[in-house]
Amino acid sequence: AYPVIQCDLSNSERRGWLYLTWAADNYPNIYFSRSTDQGETWSDRVIVHSDTTNDQFWQWHGVDPANGDIAVMFLDSRNDPNNIAIETYVSYSSDGGNTWIDKRVSDVTSDLRLNPFDGNSFAGDYSGLAFSEHIIYPSWVDMRNAKNDIFDSDVYSAFINVNAPEAAGNFI
Repeated sequence: AYPVIQCDLSNSERRGWLYLTWAADNYPNIYFSRSTDQGETWSDRVIVHSDTTNDQFWQWHGVDPANGDIAVMFLDSRNDPNNIAIETYVSYSSDGGNTWIDKRVSDVTSDLRLNPFDGNSFAGDYSGLAFSEHIIYPSWVDMRNAKNDIFDSDVYSAFINVNAPEAAGNFI
């Protein structure tokens, strides 16, 4: 389940809110809940991704200290009918978790079974996410090079500017 909790430290109206994410269900989904009263009560859980096909798992999230926006990264097998190949996605909320937008951020699919660990069944709790000044930096383990060398699993990242593309300026 790997629960992750973060506190909004921004100067927004949501300062002090707590945000919790975790994976649950037989075909795992990524859930989100928030507390606006220092953990005394929690909102109903919501799924942060738009497609619940197959597995979504090994999430991590961050809160932008610039404005309190939330980003959640997770591994996702929605595009593989066999529920094996994964891609990395990020869900983004600019309203305290009321609404979410999710987008694929990895550029290839990956088979996590191609890892050097005993039984080839463990490779993913190396995921992470940083979020600062409107830029999301997810990180994840990727087995794209392990097809040739099982010991060549690498960590990848992406640079996601939530304000891009920006409107064009005055050209006159």
